[in-house]
Amino acid sequence: MFKFFYLNVKGRCSRKIYWLVGVLPFVILGFLAYFLNKALNLGEVAFLIINLLVLWPILAMQVKRLHDINVTGWFCLLTFIPYIGLLFSVVIGLVPSSKAENKYD
Repeated sequence: MFKFFYLNVKGRCSRKIYWLVGVLPFVILGFLAYFLNKALNLGEVAFLIINLLVLWPILAMQVKRLHDINVTGWFCLLTFIPYIGLLFSVVIGLVPSSKAENKYD
């Protein structure tokens, strides 16, 4: 299950799965990393390493969500644009799934 959701970019995921499996765990992880960094005074390098470790799983979930709305996964690169990336992540979580078969089934 971990491999399907976080390591593989093939397939589709619904809005519910996107929010519960793709967003919520990483928001919680981000808060934990932030407070752990502050409590232990690890510095910016440790915080950067944690962010890099969760980058691929987040992008993999976004690609699956994009496939579910019948859009190419390359649009996940918008995530790297400040402010637009956050807005993009929210918007793809709100767009309804494509009911018909699409080219990413």
